[in-house]
Amino acid sequence: ISYKNKSIRIPREKNLSLKDYFQKYAATQTPVIIEDYEDIFREMNTRNIVEVCGDVTASVARKAFGQGKWADLEWHSHGSLKRAMRDIAELNNTGHNGSDSQVVGIFDWSLQKKCPELLNKHFTVPKYFAQDFLQRVPHDKELNYRDVWPSLFMGVHGTYGSIHRDVFGSAFWMFVIEGAKEWHIVNSVEGTDMFSPSGEIRHYHDVVQKGQLLIIPGHQWHQVRNHGLTLSLAGNFVSEGNFDTMKEEVTKNGNDGSYYTQVKNFLLDKDFNTVVDYDLGDLSWHEFRNPFMMRENHTQEMHNECLSQCASEASAHLPNNGAKQKSTKWWMPFSL
Repeated sequence: ISYKNKSIRIPREKNLSLKDYFQKYAATQTPVIIEDYEDIFREMNTRNIVEVCGDVTASVARKAFGQGKWADLEWHSHGSLKRAMRDIAELNNTGHNGSDSQVVGIFDWSLQKKCPELLNKHFTVPKYFAQDFLQRVPHDKELNYRDVWPSLFMGVHGTYGSIHRDVFGSAFWMFVIEGAKEWHIVNSVEGTDMFSPSGEIRHYHDVVQKGQLLIIPGHQWHQVRNHGLTLSLAGNFVSEGNFDTMKEEVTKNGNDGSYYTQVKNFLLDKDFNTVVDYDLGDLSWHEFRNPFMMRENHTQEMHNECLSQCASEASAHLPNNGAKQKSTKWWMPFSL
């Protein structure tokens, strides 16, 4: 017997261009650890989080063994975020964490819903997921998943949830602020013939260290364990490379809940724009949340650039009467 399925380390990158990310990793459904993006997250630190969000009510996740709950977790109110973070740190230091109701920590606490002020003040959206298709749906349209992430996580050493996949086939990112996170990632086994020569499962096993950014494709099973007292940020998104996994998940028979229906109604509309701009960089939180503003700014930039270069170039972007032409870049969410 030959054993072909072995765990492999997650690829690591520095100076990764947006085009290379989409073509090398997103298109091939391959996770990646980006090692040189710590500076982008420098203001998303413990001090700023506590200063801005410390008085907001928070919940703490505990293990819920054998109850059929998502990732085997359940949430309990725990007063303010500052208190929850203090108690988790104390629990981590003492090591008194009962097995029957084991505290995992703060899990998927929505910063966008609970403490948007922190994002407005201190968060920059990395270019790799700045073109989140969810943000292209206008804010006057109801779309739950657009208004949830990023989330805050704080974990006790050695704790972990069960293996799971994230919602609606979306891709996932995580940045580690403190501690380290051990990851197991497995591609979907659905439809795999294990006895076929091509029936191979990719199993990634690695540790994401402090200051590193992990991005994993949609539909990938994963399980995460905390190394030391951990603090991290994370979120889900839809963009080039995982649009098909999203479409597959939300159109499955039985997946007709209200949140999935919202995604189908907007992102699967025949006029929804899925164009990606490989030249776009990191965005402020305000820019990320307001792609219509980005469209108008880009229109003005195109207009000014063309006027400064030459009249022949201007003809490619401006109508005959000199009015500004709408850009067809990614921030045009629909064919309006």
